Amino acid sequence: MRRTSPILPLDLATGTINSFSEEEIEKMIKQNLKMILLTHPGERIMVPDFGVGLPRFIFELENDEDIYDELMDRIREQVSIYLPVIKINNLSMESYPDEAYVNVKLDYTIDFLEIKDSLDLILNEY
Repeated sequence: MRRTSPILPLDLATGTINSFSEEEIEKMIKQNLKMILLTHPGERIMVPDFGVGLPRFIFELENDEDIYDELMDRIREQVSIYLPVIKINNLSMESYPDEAYVNVKLDYTIDFLEIKDSLDLILNEY
């Protein structure tokens, strides 16, 4: 069985690194999508443009349409560059700054597998 990508977060305490098998490609794609959304631009070594940096927007989305539109565009752009095997079907965000969290919902299709999947990501400051 050929392995494709490490499963994150790494558990180095055991001395082994688990990875996805070819049969687990859907999980790997979902993990990669989360990494795109959560990584801050400049955080990934050698790829300074990688990432959306969603956590920094927890308190900024409530009353600013420009930031909201910019963030939606950034998500679509990053996915098209770093995860072109998926097509975003629906993308929505809700901000709750009083409770300090953002909820991102992303429905997508994995083109080459013709499988629909979704990601419901809740980010909070804690």
